[in-house]
Amino acid sequence: MADSKPIDNTTSSIEVFQLSSVPVPVMEEIKSRSGWMNFGSNNCHYNYILDRYYGSPTNKTIIDSYSDFICGKAITAPDRSMKPDQYAQMLSIIKLSDHRNICTDLSIFNECCFEVILSKSTDDVVEINHLPKQNVVPGLPNSNGVITDYWFSYNWSKLRDYPAVKIPVFDIKTKVKKTIFIIKPYQPGKVFFNVPTYFAGLRAAYSEEQLEIYYNNHIDNGLSFGHIINIVGDAEEEVKKAHIKEVKKQLTGANNAGKVVISYNSDKDNKTTVEALEVSEAHKQYEFLSNNSKQQIMISHRVTSPILFGIKDNTGFGNNAEEMKTAFDHLMKMVISPKQNLILEGYKDVLKKNDISLSLEIDQLDLNDVVVPEAASAETSAVEMSSQNSVDEISDYLIELGEVEDLDEWQCISTEEISEHHILNDKLINLAKVPSSFPNAGSEQDNDLFKIRYSYAPNRSHDKTRTFCKKMVEAGKVYRIEDINLASDKVVNPGFGPHGADKYDILLYKGGPRCRHFWMRKIYMRKTNKNISVNEALKIINELEPADRSKVRLPVNDKKVAMLPDDMPNNGFLNPKK
Repeated sequence: MADSKPIDNTTSSIEVFQLSSVPVPVMEEIKSRSGWMNFGSNNCHYNYILDRYYGSPTNKTIIDSYSDFICGKAITAPDRSMKPDQYAQMLSIIKLSDHRNICTDLSIFNECCFEVILSKSTDDVVEINHLPKQNVVPGLPNSNGVITDYWFSYNWSKLRDYPAVKIPVFDIKTKVKKTIFIIKPYQPGKVFFNVPTYFAGLRAAYSEEQLEIYYNNHIDNGLSFGHIINIVGDAEEEVKKAHIKEVKKQLTGANNAGKVVISYNSDKDNKTTVEALEVSEAHKQYEFLSNNSKQQIMISHRVTSPILFGIKDNTGFGNNAEEMKTAFDHLMKMVISPKQNLILEGYKDVLKKNDISLSLEIDQLDLNDVVVPEAASAETSAVEMSSQNSVDEISDYLIELGEVEDLDEWQCISTEEISEHHILNDKLINLAKVPSSFPNAGSEQDNDLFKIRYSYAPNRSHDKTRTFCKKMVEAGKVYRIEDINLASDKVVNPGFGPHGADKYDILLYKGGPRCRHFWMRKIYMRKTNKNISVNEALKIINELEPADRSKVRLPVNDKKVAMLPDDMPNNGFLNPKK
């Protein structure tokens, strides 16, 4: 509603009014008669938070980025090579799409949840499904103050069409086939519902939203801030009241920039006039209010550098490379990691029911995933080694992930330098689809008949071989493609990345520019499998035309995988060496 007061004098009568402020809701918790708690009337506070998410560009950009940061690239485990069965089971239970949605809810609402599904024949967990938090509310606590169930509805304002369904809370001893797991960090003063961590910035998000509406309507109305029409002569009081009521209706809110005000003037000597309302330096006022809202939103989200979110402003945040790295590291440590830990601890609690004891981690995004420097854009075709960087150090991280060839159980049936698609004949491909015992499966490139590994080749070194290459050759191990990709996110060959960086794509560029090694793909077949003997498989392969033998029906790798960096354009340097 608008606050108003009449102004009367001997010559004119006009009523002046101003917009009332729109406060942020108190976010009260209301007990229903149906056995659950409401987050406002009909859980309307969820809708208010979502409106600020969709309405404020700055708020949505930051929340979406936080969701991506929390989600990371994948869920992984450092001890997966020691517990391959547990790792494979975990990946089948926690789908990346559900994980991503769970991270989004935590970013928006500061709480999230998922449904836990048990096997129909056993009590093991077989999957978790994301449940939108705005559709889930807690039931009333029992006599001990414990919430034992939650309620779900697709639309809390239309319960006749979408009745609420009770879902029991997950417990490690439960045998209920469908339960719910809630992730809700502690918040002082909050019992049933959390408020967003950026709660103090919701008013600024609303302001930014309304400013944008006002500005657009101002443009639609010809950049006018409105007019006053002075009408000569008296009018009946009821007519005036009706006109004033209509003016209030038309002018309240940001949608009514540039509307008209009617004034009645009893001075017979004055003509009816139309006067334009002018606001001096309106563009500066809009810019100030917009920047102020944006800055308040960023402060409430604990943003360390706007450029990490594609936001450029004049708030004084640094944007050079070193400051960006510091800002990103601080953001990940202080804001993102605690949220990731909340989710991972929740996953661990559920996985305990299956006796899965993995040390779960998030494969983190890095700064290059967020802000790509111009000098290291996606169009670059190779890796540049800093001419001043002679560091030849290496960690043993990648070597530790490698496997020693188990030639007692597996036989290598193909060793290839190529990296194209492979087309074994239909008989062998069909056999590969038959399930078989495969306890050590751990790569997305494996199937039911074969396992695929990569060795560092050629298996020789010389006096000028770099430390990285020398150790890789001496280790004599084979690696999953996932291990090689994971090593690219670690400092295993410092100084050989773009502009002397410590990280680069090990799969594509091996030991760096001028390196004379490549990844050799090796296809293994279990000797004791019941589908086809190794000799039969070799016979089928040998019967193929020579042109077909050089192709394998396996996931396509980048052609650089099998190339020596020394054979790449510019010998593997980012730019031609001068």
